[in-house]
Amino acid sequence: MIAAYAAAKEACQRALDLEARRRDANDPILATLNNNLGEVLRAQSDLSGARAHLERALAIRERALEPDHPDVATSLNNLGSVLYAQGDLSSARAHLERALAIQEQALEPDHPDVAKSLNNLGCVLQDQGDLSGARASHERALAIRERKLGPDHPDVATSLNNLGGVLQDQGDLSGARAHQERALAIREQALEPHHPDVATSLNNLGLVLQARGDLSGGRASHERALAIQERALGPDHPNVAISLNNLGALLRAQGDLVAAREHIGRALGIFEKRLGPDHSHTQIVRRNLEGLDARIGTPPSEGSGLNTFNNSGDFRGANVFQGALVHNLGQIIGTSTVFAADQEALESRLAALEEALGRVPEEHAGQGRELAEGARELLAQAADPKASPGLLKTLGQGVRRLAEGLAGVPGLLDSANALLDLIARLRKL
Repeated sequence: MIAAYAAAKEACQRALDLEARRRDANDPILATLNNNLGEVLRAQSDLSGARAHLERALAIRERALEPDHPDVATSLNNLGSVLYAQGDLSSARAHLERALAIQEQALEPDHPDVAKSLNNLGCVLQDQGDLSGARASHERALAIRERKLGPDHPDVATSLNNLGGVLQDQGDLSGARAHQERALAIREQALEPHHPDVATSLNNLGLVLQARGDLSGGRASHERALAIQERALGPDHPNVAISLNNLGALLRAQGDLVAAREHIGRALGIFEKRLGPDHSHTQIVRRNLEGLDARIGTPPSEGSGLNTFNNSGDFRGANVFQGALVHNLGQIIGTSTVFAADQEALESRLAALEEALGRVPEEHAGQGRELAEGARELLAQAADPKASPGLLKTLGQGVRRLAEGLAGVPGLLDSANALLDLIARLRKL
Protein backbone atom coordinates (compact mmCIF):
# COMPACT_ATOMS: atom_id res chain seq x y z
CA MET A 1 0.00 0.00 0.00
CA ILE A 2 2.84 2.42 0.86
CA ALA A 3 4.61 1.66 -2.42
CA ALA A 4 1.35 2.01 -4.33
CA TYR A 5 0.76 5.49 -2.89
CA ALA A 6 4.32 6.52 -3.72
CA ALA A 7 3.94 5.31 -7.30
CA ALA A 8 0.58 7.07 -7.63
CA LYS A 9 2.06 10.31 -6.31
CA GLU A 10 4.93 10.14 -8.81
CA ALA A 11 2.57 9.43 -11.71
CA CYS A 12 0.19 12.26 -10.76
CA GLN A 13 3.00 14.74 -10.30
CA ARG A 14 4.55 13.78 -13.62
CA ALA A 15 1.23 14.18 -15.45
CA LEU A 16 0.59 17.54 -13.80
CA ASP A 17 4.05 18.87 -14.67
CA LEU A 18 3.68 17.76 -18.27
CA GLU A 19 0.22 19.27 -18.81
CA ALA A 20 1.04 22.49 -16.96
CA ARG A 21 3.72 23.28 -19.54
CA ARG A 22 1.36 23.08 -22.50
CA ARG A 23 -2.04 24.18 -21.21
CA ASP A 24 -3.61 27.44 -20.11
CA ALA A 25 -3.50 28.00 -16.34
CA ASN A 26 -7.32 27.84 -16.16
CA ASP A 27 -7.73 24.64 -18.14
CA PRO A 28 -10.09 22.25 -16.29
CA ILE A 29 -7.69 19.41 -17.08
CA LEU A 30 -5.21 21.01 -14.68
CA ALA A 31 -7.93 21.14 -12.05
CA THR A 32 -8.49 17.41 -12.44
CA LEU A 33 -4.77 16.68 -12.19
CA ASN A 34 -4.36 18.89 -9.12
CA ASN A 35 -7.39 17.20 -7.57
CA ASN A 36 -5.96 13.74 -8.22
CA LEU A 37 -2.58 14.61 -6.76
CA GLY A 38 -4.25 16.21 -3.76
CA GLU A 39 -6.24 13.05 -3.08
CA VAL A 40 -3.09 10.90 -3.19
CA LEU A 41 -1.32 13.28 -0.79
CA ARG A 42 -4.33 13.15 1.54
CA ALA A 43 -4.12 9.35 1.55
CA GLN A 44 -0.45 9.70 2.50
CA SER A 45 -1.50 12.11 5.27
CA ASP A 46 0.42 15.02 3.70
CA LEU A 47 -2.42 17.37 4.58
CA SER A 48 -0.68 20.65 3.80
CA GLY A 49 0.40 19.39 0.38
CA ALA A 50 -3.05 17.99 -0.30
CA ARG A 51 -4.70 21.24 0.71
CA ALA A 52 -2.51 23.30 -1.63
CA HIS A 53 -3.38 21.18 -4.66
CA LEU A 54 -7.07 20.91 -3.81
CA GLU A 55 -7.33 24.68 -3.32
CA ARG A 56 -5.69 25.11 -6.73
CA ALA A 57 -8.16 22.70 -8.30
CA LEU A 58 -11.11 24.53 -6.76
CA ALA A 59 -9.83 27.93 -7.91
CA ILE A 60 -9.44 26.71 -11.51
CA ARG A 61 -12.89 25.12 -11.58
CA GLU A 62 -14.55 28.20 -10.12
CA ARG A 63 -12.96 30.32 -12.85
CA ALA A 64 -13.51 27.92 -15.75
CA LEU A 65 -16.93 26.41 -14.89
CA GLU A 66 -20.33 27.56 -13.69
CA PRO A 67 -20.48 28.11 -9.89
CA ASP A 68 -22.97 25.25 -9.49
CA HIS A 69 -21.13 22.75 -11.68
CA PRO A 70 -20.79 19.24 -10.14
CA ASP A 71 -16.99 19.38 -10.52
CA VAL A 72 -16.94 22.48 -8.30
CA ALA A 73 -18.84 20.45 -5.72
CA THR A 74 -16.29 17.65 -6.01
CA SER A 75 -13.47 20.08 -5.25
CA LEU A 76 -15.39 21.58 -2.35
CA ASN A 77 -16.05 18.12 -0.91
CA ASN A 78 -12.44 16.98 -1.21
CA LEU A 79 -11.04 20.20 0.21
CA GLY A 80 -13.59 20.03 3.03
CA SER A 81 -12.33 16.55 3.90
CA VAL A 82 -8.75 17.84 4.22
CA LEU A 83 -9.87 20.79 6.36
CA TYR A 84 -11.70 18.32 8.59
CA ALA A 85 -8.55 16.21 8.93
CA GLN A 86 -6.62 19.36 9.87
CA GLY A 87 -9.14 20.09 12.62
CA ASP A 88 -10.69 23.18 10.99
CA LEU A 89 -14.29 22.07 11.55
CA SER A 90 -16.03 25.35 10.74
CA SER A 91 -14.31 25.74 7.36
CA ALA A 92 -14.81 22.06 6.59
CA ARG A 93 -18.52 22.37 7.32
CA ALA A 94 -18.88 25.43 5.09
CA HIS A 95 -17.21 23.66 2.16
CA LEU A 96 -19.21 20.46 2.60
CA GLU A 97 -22.54 22.24 2.96
CA ARG A 98 -21.85 24.21 -0.23
CA ALA A 99 -20.85 21.00 -2.04
CA LEU A 100 -24.04 19.27 -0.91
CA ALA A 101 -26.22 22.19 -2.01
CA ILE A 102 -24.70 22.13 -5.50
CA GLN A 103 -25.05 18.36 -5.81
CA GLU A 104 -28.64 18.30 -4.64
CA GLN A 105 -29.46 20.92 -7.26
CA ALA A 106 -27.43 19.48 -10.16
CA LEU A 107 -27.72 15.73 -9.54
CA GLU A 108 -30.39 13.22 -8.62
CA PRO A 109 -31.28 13.28 -4.89
CA ASP A 110 -29.97 9.73 -4.46
CA HIS A 111 -26.77 10.14 -6.48
CA PRO A 112 -23.71 8.52 -4.85
CA ASP A 113 -21.90 11.88 -4.82
CA VAL A 114 -24.72 13.27 -2.67
CA ALA A 115 -24.18 10.37 -0.28
CA LYS A 116 -20.44 11.11 -0.14
CA SER A 117 -21.03 14.74 0.86
CA LEU A 118 -23.66 13.69 3.40
CA ASN A 119 -21.22 11.20 4.88
CA ASN A 120 -18.42 13.76 5.20
CA LEU A 121 -20.76 16.40 6.59
CA GLY A 122 -22.02 13.89 9.16
CA CYS A 123 -18.46 13.37 10.40
CA VAL A 124 -17.99 17.13 10.88
CA LEU A 125 -21.32 17.52 12.67
CA GLN A 126 -20.43 14.67 15.02
CA ASP A 127 -17.15 16.30 15.98
CA GLN A 128 -19.00 19.58 16.53
CA GLY A 129 -21.34 17.81 18.96
CA ASP A 130 -24.45 17.90 16.75
CA LEU A 131 -25.26 14.22 17.11
CA SER A 132 -28.83 14.44 15.82
CA GLY A 133 -27.66 16.28 12.70
CA ALA A 134 -24.79 13.82 12.23
CA ARG A 135 -27.11 10.84 12.60
CA ALA A 136 -29.56 12.24 10.05
CA SER A 137 -26.75 12.82 7.54
CA HIS A 138 -25.29 9.35 7.98
CA GLU A 139 -28.69 7.63 7.85
CA ARG A 140 -29.54 9.41 4.62
CA ALA A 141 -26.13 8.56 3.14
CA LEU A 142 -26.56 4.91 4.14
CA ALA A 143 -30.00 4.71 2.58
CA ILE A 144 -28.72 6.14 -0.73
CA ARG A 145 -25.75 3.82 -0.84
CA GLU A 146 -27.74 0.69 -0.03
CA ARG A 147 -30.27 1.58 -2.71
CA LYS A 148 -27.80 2.58 -5.43
CA LEU A 149 -24.80 0.37 -4.69
CA GLY A 150 -26.23 -2.70 -2.97
CA PRO A 151 -26.02 -3.87 0.66
CA ASP A 152 -22.47 -5.26 0.46
CA HIS A 153 -20.63 -2.37 -1.18
CA PRO A 154 -17.58 -0.94 0.66
CA ASP A 155 -19.20 2.52 0.65
CA VAL A 156 -22.13 1.01 2.55
CA ALA A 157 -19.60 -0.22 5.11
CA THR A 158 -18.24 3.33 5.41
CA SER A 159 -21.70 4.67 6.23
CA LEU A 160 -22.35 1.82 8.69
CA ASN A 161 -19.03 2.55 10.37
CA ASN A 162 -19.71 6.26 10.73
CA LEU A 163 -23.31 5.81 11.83
CA GLY A 164 -22.11 3.30 14.40
CA GLY A 165 -19.79 5.95 15.83
CA VAL A 166 -22.67 8.38 16.26
CA LEU A 167 -24.82 5.71 17.92
CA GLN A 168 -21.99 5.04 20.38
CA ASP A 169 -21.76 8.75 21.18
CA GLN A 170 -25.51 8.71 21.79
CA GLY A 171 -25.10 5.81 24.23
CA ASP A 172 -26.66 3.12 22.03
CA LEU A 173 -23.89 0.55 22.41
CA SER A 174 -25.95 -2.36 21.08
CA GLY A 175 -26.83 -0.46 17.91
CA ALA A 176 -23.24 0.73 17.56
CA ARG A 177 -21.89 -2.81 17.85
CA ALA A 178 -24.35 -4.15 15.26
CA HIS A 179 -23.36 -1.45 12.76
CA GLN A 180 -19.63 -1.90 13.31
CA GLU A 181 -19.82 -5.68 13.04
CA ARG A 182 -21.76 -5.43 9.77
CA ALA A 183 -19.26 -2.87 8.42
CA LEU A 184 -16.36 -5.14 9.33
CA ALA A 185 -18.01 -8.16 7.70
CA ILE A 186 -18.54 -6.25 4.43
CA ARG A 187 -14.97 -4.97 4.37
CA GLU A 188 -13.44 -8.35 5.16
CA GLN A 189 -15.44 -9.83 2.28
CA ALA A 190 -14.90 -7.05 -0.25
CA LEU A 191 -11.36 -5.86 0.51
CA GLU A 192 -7.95 -7.37 1.11
CA PRO A 193 -7.43 -8.58 4.69
CA HIS A 194 -4.79 -5.91 5.32
CA HIS A 195 -6.71 -2.99 3.83
CA PRO A 196 -6.70 0.16 6.03
CA ASP A 197 -10.52 0.26 6.00
CA VAL A 198 -10.58 -3.17 7.66
CA ALA A 199 -8.35 -1.68 10.38
CA THR A 200 -10.74 1.25 10.76
CA SER A 201 -13.65 -1.12 11.40
CA LEU A 202 -11.57 -3.17 13.85
CA ASN A 203 -10.57 0.00 15.70
CA ASN A 204 -14.14 1.23 16.01
CA LEU A 205 -15.48 -2.18 16.99
CA GLY A 206 -12.75 -2.31 19.64
CA LEU A 207 -14.00 0.98 21.09
CA VAL A 208 -17.55 -0.36 21.33
CA LEU A 209 -16.42 -3.60 22.95
CA GLN A 210 -14.36 -1.68 25.47
CA ALA A 211 -17.30 0.60 26.28
CA ARG A 212 -19.41 -2.52 26.90
CA GLY A 213 -16.79 -3.88 29.30
CA ASP A 214 -15.34 -6.55 26.99
CA LEU A 215 -11.70 -5.58 27.43
CA SER A 216 -10.24 -8.80 26.01
CA GLY A 217 -12.37 -8.52 22.86
CA GLY A 218 -11.56 -4.84 22.55
CA ARG A 219 -7.84 -5.50 22.93
CA ALA A 220 -7.86 -8.18 20.22
CA SER A 221 -9.59 -5.78 17.82
CA HIS A 222 -7.19 -2.91 18.57
CA GLU A 223 -4.11 -5.10 18.26
CA ARG A 224 -5.23 -6.43 14.90
CA ALA A 225 -6.09 -2.90 13.71
CA LEU A 226 -2.66 -1.61 14.72
CA ALA A 227 -0.87 -4.43 12.91
CA ILE A 228 -2.79 -3.70 9.70
CA GLN A 229 -2.25 0.06 9.90
CA GLU A 230 1.49 -0.29 10.41
CA ARG A 231 1.80 -2.73 7.52
CA ALA A 232 -0.38 -0.75 5.11
CA LEU A 233 0.44 2.85 6.00
CA GLY A 234 3.84 2.85 7.66
CA PRO A 235 4.91 3.39 11.27
CA ASP A 236 4.30 7.15 11.53
CA HIS A 237 0.91 7.60 9.86
CA PRO A 238 -1.74 9.42 11.96
CA ASN A 239 -4.07 6.42 11.70
CA VAL A 240 -1.34 4.35 13.34
CA ALA A 241 -1.27 6.94 16.13
CA ILE A 242 -5.03 6.60 16.60
CA SER A 243 -4.69 2.83 16.99
CA LEU A 244 -1.76 3.27 19.38
CA ASN A 245 -3.70 5.70 21.54
CA ASN A 246 -6.82 3.55 21.66
CA LEU A 247 -4.87 0.40 22.46
CA GLY A 248 -3.00 2.35 25.12
CA ALA A 249 -6.27 3.43 26.71
CA LEU A 250 -7.42 -0.18 26.82
CA LEU A 251 -4.13 -1.35 28.33
CA ARG A 252 -4.56 1.30 30.97
CA ALA A 253 -8.04 0.01 31.75
CA GLN A 254 -6.50 -3.46 32.16
CA GLY A 255 -3.94 -2.05 34.60
CA ASP A 256 -0.87 -2.39 32.35
CA LEU A 257 0.27 1.21 32.79
CA VAL A 258 3.80 0.77 31.48
CA ALA A 259 2.65 -0.72 28.16
CA ALA A 260 -0.12 1.90 28.01
CA ARG A 261 2.43 4.68 28.35
CA GLU A 262 4.64 3.19 25.65
CA HIS A 263 1.74 3.12 23.18
CA ILE A 264 0.35 6.56 24.04
CA GLY A 265 3.81 8.12 24.08
CA ARG A 266 4.47 6.82 20.59
CA ALA A 267 1.06 8.13 19.45
CA LEU A 268 1.91 11.58 20.77
CA GLY A 269 5.21 11.60 18.89
CA ILE A 270 3.46 10.76 15.63
CA PHE A 271 0.74 13.39 16.08
CA GLU A 272 3.25 16.10 16.99
CA LYS A 273 5.30 15.29 13.90
CA ARG A 274 2.46 14.85 11.40
CA LEU A 275 -0.33 17.12 12.69
CA GLY A 276 1.54 19.66 14.84
CA PRO A 277 1.38 20.50 18.57
CA ASP A 278 -1.89 22.44 18.40
CA HIS A 279 -4.07 19.88 16.61
CA SER A 280 -6.95 18.57 18.75
CA HIS A 281 -5.70 14.98 18.40
CA THR A 282 -2.26 16.01 19.68
CA GLN A 283 -3.74 17.85 22.65
CA ILE A 284 -5.99 14.96 23.65
CA VAL A 285 -3.17 12.41 23.51
CA ARG A 286 -0.87 14.76 25.43
CA ARG A 287 -3.47 14.92 28.22
CA ASN A 288 -3.75 11.14 28.17
CA LEU A 289 0.00 10.82 28.56
CA GLU A 290 0.12 13.34 31.39
CA GLY A 291 -2.58 11.38 33.20
CA LEU A 292 -0.57 8.20 32.87
CA ASP A 293 2.61 9.92 34.01
CA ALA A 294 0.78 11.06 37.11
CA ARG A 295 -0.28 7.50 37.89
CA ILE A 296 3.00 5.66 37.32
CA GLY A 297 5.42 8.27 38.65
CA THR A 298 7.03 9.39 35.40
CA PRO A 299 7.75 13.13 35.69
CA PRO A 300 4.92 14.92 33.85
CA SER A 301 5.46 17.82 31.51
CA GLU A 302 6.20 21.15 33.14
CA GLY A 303 3.14 22.97 34.35
CA SER A 304 0.84 19.96 34.46
CA GLY A 305 0.33 20.32 38.21
CA LEU A 306 1.00 16.64 38.91
CA ASN A 307 4.50 16.78 40.41
CA THR A 308 3.31 15.62 43.87
CA PHE A 309 2.71 12.01 42.81
CA ASN A 310 3.92 9.51 45.40
CA ASN A 311 4.37 5.97 44.11
CA SER A 312 6.36 4.65 47.05
CA GLY A 313 3.61 2.48 48.50
CA ASP A 314 2.96 5.04 51.26
CA PHE A 315 -0.84 4.93 51.29
CA ARG A 316 -1.06 8.07 53.39
CA GLY A 317 0.89 9.79 50.62
CA ALA A 318 -1.32 8.13 48.02
CA ASN A 319 -4.43 9.56 49.63
CA VAL A 320 -2.92 13.02 49.62
CA PHE A 321 -2.20 12.52 45.94
CA GLN A 322 -5.80 11.55 45.24
CA GLY A 323 -7.08 14.80 46.67
CA ALA A 324 -4.36 16.91 45.09
CA LEU A 325 -5.03 15.35 41.71
CA VAL A 326 -8.63 16.51 41.72
CA HIS A 327 -7.78 19.87 43.27
CA ASN A 328 -5.24 20.63 40.52
CA LEU A 329 -8.09 20.57 38.03
CA GLY A 330 -8.74 24.14 39.15
CA GLN A 331 -6.22 25.12 36.48
CA ILE A 332 -8.43 23.54 33.82
CA ILE A 333 -11.61 25.07 35.25
CA GLY A 334 -10.14 28.55 35.29
CA THR A 335 -9.17 28.50 31.62
CA SER A 336 -12.16 26.68 30.11
CA THR A 337 -15.09 28.61 28.65
CA VAL A 338 -17.26 25.51 29.16
CA PHE A 339 -17.21 25.98 32.95
CA ALA A 340 -17.31 29.79 33.09
CA ALA A 341 -21.00 30.02 34.05
CA ASP A 342 -20.74 27.74 37.10
CA GLN A 343 -17.09 27.86 38.06
CA GLU A 344 -17.82 28.45 41.75
CA ALA A 345 -20.22 25.50 41.95
CA LEU A 346 -17.79 23.24 40.15
CA GLU A 347 -14.92 24.19 42.46
CA SER A 348 -17.15 23.50 45.45
CA ARG A 349 -18.02 20.01 44.21
CA LEU A 350 -14.37 19.27 43.46
CA ALA A 351 -13.41 20.36 46.96
CA ALA A 352 -16.04 18.02 48.43
CA LEU A 353 -14.74 15.10 46.37
CA GLU A 354 -11.16 15.95 47.36
CA GLU A 355 -12.13 15.88 51.03
CA ALA A 356 -13.93 12.55 50.65
CA LEU A 357 -10.96 10.99 48.83
CA GLY A 358 -8.81 11.87 51.82
CA ARG A 359 -10.95 9.48 53.89
CA VAL A 360 -10.33 6.44 51.68
CA PRO A 361 -8.78 3.70 53.90
CA GLU A 362 -5.42 2.13 53.09
CA GLU A 363 -6.90 -1.15 51.87
CA HIS A 364 -8.84 0.69 49.15
CA ALA A 365 -6.15 3.20 48.17
CA GLY A 366 -5.81 1.72 44.69
CA GLN A 367 -9.52 2.25 44.01
CA GLY A 368 -9.23 5.78 45.33
CA ARG A 369 -6.38 6.57 42.95
CA GLU A 370 -8.40 5.13 40.07
CA LEU A 371 -11.39 7.31 40.97
CA ALA A 372 -9.24 10.43 41.28
CA GLU A 373 -7.66 9.77 37.89
CA GLY A 374 -11.05 9.08 36.33
CA ALA A 375 -12.38 12.39 37.66
CA ARG A 376 -9.33 14.20 36.34
CA GLU A 377 -9.71 12.71 32.87
CA LEU A 378 -13.45 13.46 32.78
CA LEU A 379 -12.90 17.11 33.73
CA ALA A 380 -10.06 17.51 31.26
CA GLN A 381 -12.19 16.13 28.42
CA ALA A 382 -15.32 18.04 29.48
CA ALA A 383 -13.31 21.29 29.38
CA ASP A 384 -12.79 20.75 25.64
CA PRO A 385 -15.86 22.02 23.72
CA LYS A 386 -15.05 19.56 20.90
CA ALA A 387 -15.14 16.46 23.15
CA SER A 388 -17.90 14.10 22.03
CA PRO A 389 -20.92 13.59 24.34
CA GLY A 390 -20.53 9.83 23.98
CA LEU A 391 -16.99 9.94 25.33
CA LEU A 392 -18.04 12.14 28.25
CA LYS A 393 -20.92 9.80 29.10
CA THR A 394 -18.62 6.78 29.03
CA LEU A 395 -16.06 8.49 31.28
CA GLY A 396 -18.81 9.62 33.63
CA GLN A 397 -20.20 6.10 33.92
CA GLY A 398 -16.72 4.87 34.82
CA VAL A 399 -16.34 7.47 37.57
CA ARG A 400 -19.78 6.61 38.96
CA ARG A 401 -18.99 2.88 39.05
CA LEU A 402 -15.73 3.54 40.89
CA ALA A 403 -17.50 5.78 43.39
CA GLU A 404 -20.17 3.14 43.98
CA GLY A 405 -17.38 0.69 44.79
CA LEU A 406 -16.28 3.06 47.56
CA ALA A 407 -19.78 3.81 48.83
CA GLY A 408 -18.70 2.98 52.38
CA VAL A 409 -16.43 6.03 52.48
CA PRO A 410 -18.45 8.86 54.10
CA GLY A 411 -19.54 11.48 51.59
CA LEU A 412 -17.64 10.03 48.64
CA LEU A 413 -20.51 8.70 46.53
CA ASP A 414 -22.65 11.80 47.14
CA SER A 415 -19.82 14.17 46.21
CA ALA A 416 -18.98 12.18 43.08
CA ASN A 417 -22.63 12.10 41.98
CA ALA A 418 -22.98 15.85 42.59
CA LEU A 419 -19.93 16.52 40.42
CA LEU A 420 -21.18 14.23 37.64
CA ASP A 421 -24.63 15.81 37.66
CA LEU A 422 -23.16 19.29 37.32
CA ILE A 423 -20.90 18.25 34.43
CA ALA A 424 -23.87 16.63 32.70
CA ARG A 425 -25.87 19.85 33.04
CA LEU A 426 -23.03 22.10 31.84
CA ARG A 427 -22.32 19.90 28.81
CA LYS A 428 -26.05 19.17 28.19
CA LEU A 429 -25.52 15.40 28.32
